[in-house]
Amino acid sequence: MTQFEKFCKPCSRSGRSSVAVKHCHDCEETLCSDCFQVHDTFKPLLTHRITDLGGTSAHALMKSKFCTEHPGSKMEFYCTAHACLCCKSCIGDGHSSCGKVKPIDVASKGVKKSAEFEDFVKSIAFMKKTVYKLKEKTHQNEEELRDNKAKIIKRIRKFKLNVLKHIDRIEIELMTEVASVFSSIISNVENEVYIIDQQAEHINEMCNQYEYLEKNGSESDLFVVLNYNAKNIAKNLEDLKVALMSRAQTEVSFRKSNLISEINSLGTITVDSINEEGFYINETGFTADTVSKRRQNYVPTRFKLDKTFMVSENNAEIEITGIGVTRNDRLILCNKLSAKLMIYSSKIQYLSELALAGKPWDITVLPDSDEAWVSIPERSCIQHVDADSMNVDPPIKVPKCYGITLVEDNIALGRWGEVVIINKEGGRIKQLEFGKGIVHSLSSGINGTIYCCEGEDGMFRCVRLLDGKVLFTYNSEDFRWPVNMATDVQDNIYLLGMKSHNLHRLLPKGKFHKEMLTESDELNFPRCIAFNKNYSKLYISNDHGKSISVFSCKYI
Repeated sequence: MTQFEKFCKPCSRSGRSSVAVKHCHDCEETLCSDCFQVHDTFKPLLTHRITDLGGTSAHALMKSKFCTEHPGSKMEFYCTAHACLCCKSCIGDGHSSCGKVKPIDVASKGVKKSAEFEDFVKSIAFMKKTVYKLKEKTHQNEEELRDNKAKIIKRIRKFKLNVLKHIDRIEIELMTEVASVFSSIISNVENEVYIIDQQAEHINEMCNQYEYLEKNGSESDLFVVLNYNAKNIAKNLEDLKVALMSRAQTEVSFRKSNLISEINSLGTITVDSINEEGFYINETGFTADTVSKRRQNYVPTRFKLDKTFMVSENNAEIEITGIGVTRNDRLILCNKLSAKLMIYSSKIQYLSELALAGKPWDITVLPDSDEAWVSIPERSCIQHVDADSMNVDPPIKVPKCYGITLVEDNIALGRWGEVVIINKEGGRIKQLEFGKGIVHSLSSGINGTIYCCEGEDGMFRCVRLLDGKVLFTYNSEDFRWPVNMATDVQDNIYLLGMKSHNLHRLLPKGKFHKEMLTESDELNFPRCIAFNKNYSKLYISNDHGKSISVFSCKYI
């Protein structure tokens, strides 16, 4: 709005300056309160459209009516050739030859029912919802940061306590060493003192004998004794001289380590950025296609527990160590205490079971299919199954293995400190050695790698398939027994800690990003993990594998 538009036009023509409070769109004039009352008394003027200038919308409207290139000039025309508003000066500057310049009154006919206006309204609503979602996510991120700060402080303090405990342990070890060293040295010295005491006693006896013979004995008796002891005295004198010259004082000292100088810090704080959410939604909210598309590009911000169901199999003992999800979101469960696979629907309803050659441990599902491979450690074999046709192929003999996954067109098997690559007929292709513990689970990684969980060894490794080189490892003070893992569409790794009762998210290069679930989310000795096909659900074998917890993946 120009300075002129801030004042009442009728008053300005009368030489007065009154602040405008209304705007009449039909008269195209700004009015003060007095002039507006007069305007409102005339019957023909009652139908005029009046806008209160007190709101921001009115100011924005007034501002948009004036040309930004030629201040003070109103936008009175529309050039259809260039699809832009023009003032009189604009026409002279660049639109005189267009031949398609119309007055705004003509060009605006029917605009309220036009597709352009409808798109404009949708875009504004779209932006409004987007800004709301952005604000909501920012607030949530702020809350998460505060929570993350508290967790980091807690981890630092816990690490400090562990450092102090470690120092206490090495102090005890050093004190034990001090006691042992001094005990040995003092024992040797005591032995030396004992020998010296015996020598002194012997010398004293000889002295007493000589003194007695000198006073009371005959010369012949003294002569005999002198000659008898002459050689012993000479030898004893020589031994004492050697002992005296070679005798060294034993000293024990303490030389401090470089521990203080080496401990410059308890750790480092790093800040990572990760795309966790897309914010745009359409005017009707989230559709199934929109959610599916968003899940193809973003990762969950959090997981919400929907329900937990107890797994049962004719009163048999249950310990689910592997979960496979088929193309139609059926769950295939490996119960390591029974020689069967259990199949459940996406709504967690029991469907059927498949008999195997032995008790299964892990499972890997072929992409976009109902087919899977299962490892059976007790029989040193693997089996191919089809959850749709309910077909189970004969077992294939392999080295005793636990974890199993597909790598290209081959199969990787997890053993003791190694991964064996075989073809689908059981023929060995290569062997990758890198650890010492049992590889409980495997997952195909990015760029020709494989992820390995060694629970007992407390180590998670990313290994290059080409030569078995370990590209990175992960372990943590507050993460114990990495037992199973899953990956999302951005190749982030979700690592399950069985004995720490938590779920860590790692970035693709192995750096810790976020603790996604803890005991407070009802994790209790979890065993395995799997996403469904469109990443809307997360399944976790919980309570020592006796139940399945179903989490919704939240993208807001």
